[in-house]
Amino acid sequence: MQGDSSSMFVYDSGSGYLTVTAESCTTCSSGYYNFAESETSGFGYTGYDQTKLMFGSANFSGQMMTDRMCLDEKINNTCVDNFGFFQIEHQIGFAGLNGILGFSPYSENPTGPSYMRTL
Repeated sequence: MQGDSSSMFVYDSGSGYLTVTAESCTTCSSGYYNFAESETSGFGYTGYDQTKLMFGSANFSGQMMTDRMCLDEKINNTCVDNFGFFQIEHQIGFAGLNGILGFSPYSENPTGPSYMRTL
């Protein structure tokens, strides 16, 4: 998944969802993710068909995607292949950030696919 040292994510211990702003998001202050730049991206994620998510006062619409997700590409044991995440295509109340990284160990709906559990 794309990114650099200036990426800004909120860490959420109550959710498993990874959400990222799409490069095409016109209501986002920054577009972070472009699926076309990844050779491992895919649309949809088995068991999750959400097109809307709410986090406190933030509302997102978008779609579930899959891609290789790493906290640090140089440290292989931080990478998960075909990880399911929510691509934000429209947002309200979530300015200035690239997404949310949920650290919940639970992986069932409605908390989302858990990166921590997958590691």
